[in-house]
Amino acid sequence: MQNFFTELIEKVDYDLIPGLSSEMRDCLAYEDKVLDFQIATSKDKVYHLHVKLHEYTLSNAKSVFSSLLQFIQYNSTFYIRRDTEHNTEYLLLSQQDDNLAFYCKILFTSHE
Repeated sequence: MQNFFTELIEKVDYDLIPGLSSEMRDCLAYEDKVLDFQIATSKDKVYHLHVKLHEYTLSNAKSVFSSLLQFIQYNSTFYIRRDTEHNTEYLLLSQQDDNLAFYCKILFTSHE
């Protein structure tokens, strides 16, 4: 699945979307499981979110990701999740019908 996702990322022309960072910020600011978060973008047009949870659990990370996804996703959305004992990372690609797309890397960690 990782290879399929990597190939998909290489084929899609994603970009930074005006207002998307604000939408992410609005969503995460009201999540009670979230202690703190940082949103950044890179020169290669990728959003990077680092979300610190009050209590890191896979269930909490999945819950916050699900809320965020409902808030920002477009018509076609693909993601993969990688878990370790101390964090969860999502790689998210979402695209509208008119080919407007964004790519986002989201890391959920503990506050410690």
